[in-house]
Amino acid sequence: QNNALELWSLFDFLMPGFLGSDKYFNQVYSKPILASRNAKCTSKEAEGGALALEGLHRQVLPFMLRRTKAQVLSDLPPKIIQDYYCELSALQQRLYNDFASKQKANTAAEIGGSGGDKAMAGHIFQALQYLKKLANHPKLVLQPSHQEYSKVMKELQDQGKTLQDVSLP
Repeated sequence: QNNALELWSLFDFLMPGFLGSDKYFNQVYSKPILASRNAKCTSKEAEGGALALEGLHRQVLPFMLRRTKAQVLSDLPPKIIQDYYCELSALQQRLYNDFASKQKANTAAEIGGSGGDKAMAGHIFQALQYLKKLANHPKLVLQPSHQEYSKVMKELQDQGKTLQDVSLP
């Protein structure tokens, strides 16, 4: 997105030769622009980069279309939010209850301790990700490293089922 050579690549695919060869483009546009972005560049390099950027901008501007959110907002359909409620399977409910009880204990310990806000926020997002996966299908969270994995796999094996056989209500 912000790489001059990527821009050259796109234009070379669409209109071969429009911006010259890759060597020419690199010499005339890319190197001066990159040099001017360096914090330790000289005033001559900064001026050369600005001129190269201006020349490149002038050349590609007729082909660029940029619309802001305000411009397209009236063209968009209204936002539709639909909530679907579903029951958890017995296995999902069991894993949810196990997770909730452990989270309650961990959160209480973190609040009582000196856990930082950033650590707490990261922890909350991990918990939400786990719950999202669990709601989709238990096989997404039941990995060999999961505490309940061996117990659940044994129960499923006793029933002649696999994790893929677990059906959702």
